[in-house]
Amino acid sequence: MDLTQFGLTEVSLIDGERIDTALDLAGSHEVVLLTPTRIIHVRDNGRKRKSEFASIENIDSIETGFEREGNGVYVWAVTAFVVAALLFFVIENATGRIAAPVVVALLGLYLIADHLIAPGCLALTFKAGGSQLRCELNQKHDSAEVSSFVNRVFEIKTGGHSGSPGETGRFAPR
Repeated sequence: MDLTQFGLTEVSLIDGERIDTALDLAGSHEVVLLTPTRIIHVRDNGRKRKSEFASIENIDSIETGFEREGNGVYVWAVTAFVVAALLFFVIENATGRIAAPVVVALLGLYLIADHLIAPGCLALTFKAGGSQLRCELNQKHDSAEVSSFVNRVFEIKTGGHSGSPGETGRFAPR
């Protein structure tokens, strides 16, 4: 794999380092790269680039799941209810006095219902000590692709050993 296929021309790897696996993320130029020694998360929105790095050996756990978006939707819903109340007192037409506030209030209710019902965004979080490397995934990623990526991280971390009893070192019982 080459970095240019992800549109990342200004990012370079350590000499001898290669890309093992990659996940395209939610952004147009956002990717998580897995090399034999580290995880690299690169975001490039055209104006600014942010890169985060974590050593494979420091990864304690990886969490996948849906996360709710912020609570800004409630601000817009309250604004819709306030505007609905104002419309009720401002509009003089009998039909418009009822219809306009009802429509605006229903928009506010829709915002709240959508926020509560929608699953949120799929996120992948790498935990290394006290720090976290969080990546939002596209909805197009299936769980098998993400699971394969996570499994590959731990294969590299353990040196390819699965940790089954037949592969572990022998020890003398006490």
